[in-house]
Amino acid sequence: ILSYYELMKRNPILDARCALAFILLECLSDNTQNYFNKQNKPIENSLKKSKVKKLRKILEPASGITEKLISEISAEIIYNHPTLQDSINRLMKEFGMAFEKGESEIFSLRKEFIHKGKFPENEKDPVKVYHKIVHFIDRLLLHILGYTGEYNDISKRYRATKLKYK
Repeated sequence: ILSYYELMKRNPILDARCALAFILLECLSDNTQNYFNKQNKPIENSLKKSKVKKLRKILEPASGITEKLISEISAEIIYNHPTLQDSINRLMKEFGMAFEKGESEIFSLRKEFIHKGKFPENEKDPVKVYHKIVHFIDRLLLHILGYTGEYNDISKRYRATKLKYK
């Protein structure tokens, strides 16, 4: 994870920096899922929950559809792993971190960087987006490490900022 962090900070191409940031978050997500699975406390998949609800609504009018059958169908057709945001939310909760205003929006950019390798075409300020992503990752890693002091906030031109806990 720290290797991806270093690559993210040193890469000369801004789009690549953001893609590396999301790869870092994906690695963190995978490790988080493994950790909580070993603790017998799996992360709930919010996407699966909403898809099962839709499936129930579609199948409700059909007669003879049991809850067991809906469960079996769900297990076969719905992606079973927690989303990136589910895992990161759980990690944040575990380490007492909350989203700052507008910060959760970075997850909507994942698809652009992971699947297309670039900023959305309508993005007017890519540097600001990059700073927002790095700021989130900086805070997340500092929370995981148990850091309680000030840090240099990239989104505020590296101004010293006190790390906040819930």
